[in-house]
Amino acid sequence: MKINISRIKKQLGVIEQIEFEEQLEGKFLPKSVKLQGPVTVQATATNAGDCIAIKGRLKANLLVQCDRCLAEFVTEVKAPLEEQYYPLPEGEMEGKFIDYATYENNLLDLTPLLEETILLALPMKPLCQEKCQGLCAKCGQNLNIASCDCAHDNIDIRLESLKKLLENDQ
Repeated sequence: MKINISRIKKQLGVIEQIEFEEQLEGKFLPKSVKLQGPVTVQATATNAGDCIAIKGRLKANLLVQCDRCLAEFVTEVKAPLEEQYYPLPEGEMEGKFIDYATYENNLLDLTPLLEETILLALPMKPLCQEKCQGLCAKCGQNLNIASCDCAHDNIDIRLESLKKLLENDQ
């Protein structure tokens, strides 16, 4: 999403409201995550003198996979947007690393900021529900849908051989 900042640049302190919905390609996301619908942005662009400051909020719906039961579900991500964009330095900059956001020709591209914000807002351990029971370790049944008839010894698999030794002693 590119916005024209020519009006903002004319005077220090000018603030412009930015509201849009943008359909992003999901190439920046992990393979197990997919965007569902457009990304909604509500922000302001402010002429802060040496830079254009962007501040606002982003909202997106993501199709993710539950970490416990592997079911796919849609989760809403809301995250703050905040970045300062500086004019691209003139002169020979090819091959040099610039560690700040830049704009050129009065066009400010928000797409990298949106992609980065969505990535950082992804849940570390997505769960379809807070009390997700996951899958049965023996038969693979989704325990949120139905229970299974497997015998569940609540013994750590790593200690299973010790249990057998104790049974042999008796």
